[in-house]
Amino acid sequence: MKITALIPARSNSERFPGKNYVDFFGKPLFVHSTDFARCCPLIDEYYVTTNDKNVIAICNERNIPYLERPDKYCTPTSNSSEYVNHFLKTQYLLKNKMPDALLILQPTNPIREDLFVADMVDLYKQSRADCVFTVVKCKSKMGRIVDGRFVPFNYKFEQRSQDLTDYYEEKGILYLIRVASFLREGTLFGKINIPYVIPEKYRNLDIDTVLEKDIAELILQKHIES
Repeated sequence: MKITALIPARSNSERFPGKNYVDFFGKPLFVHSTDFARCCPLIDEYYVTTNDKNVIAICNERNIPYLERPDKYCTPTSNSSEYVNHFLKTQYLLKNKMPDALLILQPTNPIREDLFVADMVDLYKQSRADCVFTVVKCKSKMGRIVDGRFVPFNYKFEQRSQDLTDYYEEKGILYLIRVASFLREGTLFGKINIPYVIPEKYRNLDIDTVLEKDIAELILQKHIES
């Protein structure tokens, strides 16, 4: 089974300009994901897909394989299927030899474990999934504001948090995608998608704002010290 890791790092983030290459523990943020892909024994090859000249410059400096992505696939409304489709058809169409699976590593989730990949590959094989992706259990009391009033969504007022029905949040740490299914269905998740539950501490490790970067650094520093 051949697995190709793909790290998407487009330019022009609206909430956090330059986030993909901001310094995070001594190196550009997206490099944490490329280093993970390079060192993971289950990953055969990896690429960055980007339209960001700064990211490209860093890739060239560090000998990181990349594919330059057209700006039309890098807009705020572009979805993941667009850059995946561009990557597969550009990188492999002429070779006529696709990888069996793609492993998407979002650079805004730089902290992950090799164990996750091994477990997800096992799930992928056992369930014949089109996609296996990371989720985390949540215990938040969620609701909507309707006509100025708060309306609980997943609980009742005064219900204890420990009595909430379990629900899960999709996390962009890892997506393992069956390439044949993607090419057939045109979507990352396909018809058979299997969640892989990761520890709850990963809920707070998305980096899409400066504040989230500061929080992630504090959490990682505490983890390193312990």
